[in-house]
Amino acid sequence: MRHLRTINICVKKPAVAVAATSIQCYDKDLTSDDIMTSTEDPGEEGCTSYVLEYPIDGTSGNGWDFTGGPDIYCKVTSPGYKTLITDVISDNKEADVNFGTVVMEPE
Repeated sequence: MRHLRTINICVKKPAVAVAATSIQCYDKDLTSDDIMTSTEDPGEEGCTSYVLEYPIDGTSGNGWDFTGGPDIYCKVTSPGYKTLITDVISDNKEADVNFGTVVMEPE
């Protein structure tokens, strides 16, 4: 069984010169993490959403977890700011993921 799920994330940066921001989300694994999304620039609004389809019944059709849902986190980068990595939402089978607004710190 496959379900559509959405990953939502917004980025806020202190009032420093606005630079390009990139967001990419992953499935956390023991050996190497799987890329789940394309790299996006959230633009001036600072928010982006990814709509993904993945199995939630313990099957693997995309390299994500065999026994459950993916363990999702996102990585946010922007020149002049420290790389930000969100918390991991583990074994996500039941709902959309909303990381809310994350705040980047200048380097």
